[in-house]
Amino acid sequence: MRTPIPQLSVSGSLALLVVALAGGAWGRGATVPFVGCGEMDEGLYTDPPTGGDMLVDLDSGTARQIAYYKGKWTPGVFAPRGWHCLGGSGSSRERLVVSLDAIDSTDLPRLTGSAIEADRWFGGTSGRLEVAIVSSRLFPRIAASFVDQVKREGLVPDSDFERNPGVRDTVSFPSAVIARVVTPERTDGFGTEQSLLPAGAPIHSIVVLDTLSDWDLEVLRMRLETASHLEGVLLRLNQACMTQAACFGGPP
Repeated sequence: MRTPIPQLSVSGSLALLVVALAGGAWGRGATVPFVGCGEMDEGLYTDPPTGGDMLVDLDSGTARQIAYYKGKWTPGVFAPRGWHCLGGSGSSRERLVVSLDAIDSTDLPRLTGSAIEADRWFGGTSGRLEVAIVSSRLFPRIAASFVDQVKREGLVPDSDFERNPGVRDTVSFPSAVIARVVTPERTDGFGTEQSLLPAGAPIHSIVVLDTLSDWDLEVLRMRLETASHLEGVLLRLNQACMTQAACFGGPP
């Protein structure tokens, strides 16, 4: 039996999510602006979408420092206001990179500065290999049947499924299907496996296994060398949004 992603409760003065898409019914507090991101879709550029403000349960002073970034098909990300973004989509995954530094409009770069990247890997397509490899490391019991199925395809050596997160990574589990991974500064690890290169600040990753879909996997990696005072707020907002599937859906 598959384990559903839990719905998070909202509590505390800087309460975790309460987001509402434009016209949505849930959420209270302050609003943050929607920022549309251009997107490379199978080599073709897609213009940024438009969308309404997001309602978040934050004080107005904190909310003024944050925006919600999203491409047409990419995951959405809460990040510091005024950053740059570019998305990409294909058969295996959808992804969004939001960076303090400007991003080339035709390519998703490797980054050494402050940035957030979000990926949704599809377990029902060629993305299943990444889902299985990550799940074998972080969710070996819950995803055991899916991992075994992919291993039997023989696409990569079995040793690829046996790697632990980086030697110096710290892993915690807010729930059975959510993992938090911290990769230390200037260190290779889980946080540097995609766009972020080792640099002078740690990388905080959130991984959510969607057991009610075709074993899709949502991964957010964040490094803040500037605006570090927003680190905890952004991690909470993004994790809550990921578990509610509000940020990892289709067009706004």
